[in-house]
Amino acid sequence: MGMEIEGLDKFDRYLLKKAQDVPKESYKIMRKLGTVARKKALTRGKAEVKKIEGDYQRGWKRGKAYRASDGSYRVKVYNSSMQAHWIERGHRIVGKKPEKKEHGFAKGKFVLDKSMREFQENEMVDMIGDWLDEMLDKGL
Repeated sequence: MGMEIEGLDKFDRYLLKKAQDVPKESYKIMRKLGTVARKKALTRGKAEVKKIEGDYQRGWKRGKAYRASDGSYRVKVYNSSMQAHWIERGHRIVGKKPEKKEHGFAKGKFVLDKSMREFQENEMVDMIGDWLDEMLDKGL
């Protein structure tokens, strides 16, 4: 006894397409996904960036859910602090004003990239699956 995975994938895609026809519900799940993704980034940021106080930890935000021009629903997770891009991508280490001599390069932590990959691999699929089950129970 077994189940055909290909048929299940087509059915899931069909359900997702039908569920996107209900914009209120789609925005709702995107907000939930964004909130969980923001929390993932915050916890990874606290673990990888040693300085706990400061704007970096308080800067994690979730934007509004919106519908893109291609018809897909999206939500933005970002860090609004000034130093966030330096921590994410890395930066030069430069001395004081008179000489401004470069002392090296601080490698980037890639906090947001790592946490979003982890979230997509682990939790996002489960959350969307549960949401599709709820939509089926409601009668879609």
